[in-house]
Amino acid sequence: MSEAQNGVQAGAALELKVLEGQAQLAEARHQLRSLEDTISDMKVEFNDLTGLPLDADIEPVAPAEETSDATAGDSEQWFCRCNDYVVVEAIDPDQWYVQGRLADGSQPSLTATFGDPDTPPGTRYSVFILSTKAELQRGPLAQSSPIVAGATKSAPVEVTLEKP
Repeated sequence: MSEAQNGVQAGAALELKVLEGQAQLAEARHQLRSLEDTISDMKVEFNDLTGLPLDADIEPVAPAEETSDATAGDSEQWFCRCNDYVVVEAIDPDQWYVQGRLADGSQPSLTATFGDPDTPPGTRYSVFILSTKAELQRGPLAQSSPIVAGATKSAPVEVTLEKP
C-alpha cells in the first residue's frame, strides 16, 4: 500500500514540477512580448524625434569604439558640457549637415531633414550627435573643419530614406 501511495505522491510531485515549468515559460514569454513592445515603442519615438515616418525601419549600428570626454572632478561622461547638435551625413556623398542644436533638458528633441523632395528612396544616412563648444549654424559642415577636430561625435545611427 505504501508503494502505491509513494507512486501517487511521486506522480503528483512530477506533475507539480511540470506545471511550475509551464508557468515559468509563460512568464518568460510574457516578458519577451513586453520587451518587444517596448522596443517597438522606442523605434516609433526615435522616428518621431528624427522626423522619419513613424513606421520607417531603422537599423542601429554598434559604435566602432566608445567616445568619451572626461572632465576634472567628474566621472567619465559621453559629451562635454557643450552644445549638442544633431548632424545628418549622407553616406554616399559623405557630406555633413547640421540640423540644429538640441535644447537642454531631460528629453531634448529636434526634427531632422533627410535630403530634399528629389532625393530618391533608398538613400542612406548616418545620424549622430556632435558635441562642441563652438556655435554651429544649420547647414553644411566640412568634416575637415577645426570645429570637427575638437568635437566629440556620438555613435551613429544608420537610416534609409523611404517614401510612400
